[in-house]
Amino acid sequence: MQLLVEREMSHADSLRQVEGAIATLEQAGDDAALARAWWVVGEMAWLRCEFAAAEEGMTRSLAHAERAGAPREVLRARTFLALAAVDGPRPVPEALLRCREILDQATGDPVLEANVGYAMASAEAMQGRFDEARELAARSAAIYEEIGMPFSLATWSHWPGTVELLAGDLEAAEQIFRSGYETLVSLGEKLNLSSIAISLAETLYLQGRADEAEQLTMVSEEASSQEDVWAQVAWRSARAKILAQRGVLADAEMLAREAVELIAEKDVLNMRGHALISLAEVLLAGNRVEEASECAAEGVRLYEAKENVVAAEKARAIVAPGRLTTGAA
Repeated sequence: MQLLVEREMSHADSLRQVEGAIATLEQAGDDAALARAWWVVGEMAWLRCEFAAAEEGMTRSLAHAERAGAPREVLRARTFLALAAVDGPRPVPEALLRCREILDQATGDPVLEANVGYAMASAEAMQGRFDEARELAARSAAIYEEIGMPFSLATWSHWPGTVELLAGDLEAAEQIFRSGYETLVSLGEKLNLSSIAISLAETLYLQGRADEAEQLTMVSEEASSQEDVWAQVAWRSARAKILAQRGVLADAEMLAREAVELIAEKDVLNMRGHALISLAEVLLAGNRVEEASECAAEGVRLYEAKENVVAAEKARAIVAPGRLTTGAA
């Protein structure tokens, strides 16, 4: 049975169609189609930033793909299980352990090694191990270059760029994000463009280049699906800070609060923390220090729950020392 999901459908409609097909596919014993069906279930959860649910769907996809002997689906599921571990609610040490388990199950697959290596690089950077992070990122980039995968270098540039952002090397981060962005633009690719554009925007904002950053938030907004929660939160958070810097405080606060609300009930701890810290910056621009401190404290708590040590430390610096009180997650 062939699984077809129309792009014009809403994600909710697509999900209902796939879930309705799964029972039929199970009766038919069609493992290849079930691998694709459960992948769609996991992908829909991923777009909603519900990573525990995404892991469940992708784990089921992997089991069916292995039984079907479908190497493409196996690679995809293993890759995104590693990404879900790093991006989702697992603490960083547990996420790194999960990534190593995935690699141990598939030795000799250079593409999987490169994909998972990039995710692991980001996780290592979260704990301040920048030498290890850069070594992993460099190894992944070398693999992509060796086997001729420039598109993967571009679409995965979020990960090595994040390493440099966490390390505080804004020039290196810009170079990585811009290379990925320019490649995707040249290819006319929009699926991954929104995330790379907003990563570049955040980097330029930190460099004080607000006009360039704002243009990229518009690129990201235009390229983003309405149902892609991460992208919708990311461009709002970035543009809110730019507007606040210019003194357009009402619009800035509206966007920042929209971002916080969109991500509030999700299990993507880093992005929830990022949205709250962005709101704290907006409130500080209006001299609302007490409210900003409350937002920043919650952002720090989420980063601490993830054991993202570097982001937590950066978040503490958003408001005056001594104003934050954090508790256990």
